[in-house]
Amino acid sequence: MAQATLLLLCLTGFILVVLLQSVLVHRMGRLRYRAAEEKKRYAKVRSIGAGLTEEEIARVKKGEVIIAEKITNDNSGDAACAQVYIQAAFVVDQPINVVWRILKQTDLQHEFLPHLDKCELVFRKGNHDSVIFTVSVWLFEKVYKVFHDFDDQNLHSHFYLDDTYDNDLNKFDGHWWIYADGDNRTLMRYNVYVNMGWFIPSFLERYLIRNDLPEAMGNVKRRHDSSGIWTK
Repeated sequence: MAQATLLLLCLTGFILVVLLQSVLVHRMGRLRYRAAEEKKRYAKVRSIGAGLTEEEIARVKKGEVIIAEKITNDNSGDAACAQVYIQAAFVVDQPINVVWRILKQTDLQHEFLPHLDKCELVFRKGNHDSVIFTVSVWLFEKVYKVFHDFDDQNLHSHFYLDDTYDNDLNKFDGHWWIYADGDNRTLMRYNVYVNMGWFIPSFLERYLIRNDLPEAMGNVKRRHDSSGIWTK
């Protein structure tokens, strides 16, 4: 009887170890896949964000905030796989190191972004953090958890949903790039793809987001122009 019990315990332990290894392998596979996809996405989106027309450059130099759309796809030619990124570009009157410092203050965005009611910092470790955002949009409250990754070498930030959290958004994925424009000015480039998961056409969803983006980016510009002091 004792031998049978011991054998059962050993067998149960073995099964648990196998299951744990399977979970870890699956998790590592997902992380490697995400890293590979992010590398491809980074190269693609950076090339998209790098170019401005002469007219847009002139408008940005005058202090305007440029809003545009850019369609990306998986190179399959299938329109259903396309994603429309909403983009913005503007110049702030601060050196690039000041802008980069403020950009990393992800848990303070409720102080200046419209509709954003609360930011809860979950953790911050090196150039990686996680924040839970609570926003009020069109009489609805939305809560979602976002990861932020910062690349000090390329001055690039990537933010995306934590898929393990019960988010009120289906998709939230975007990037920041910053470029020195002289010693005391910085060009900021932004793009974001959002899928709210509402039962409305995607073009209408993009219109609503794009309609709100000028105010949001204007507030970002004010925040950076003030060296992180301005609040809404």
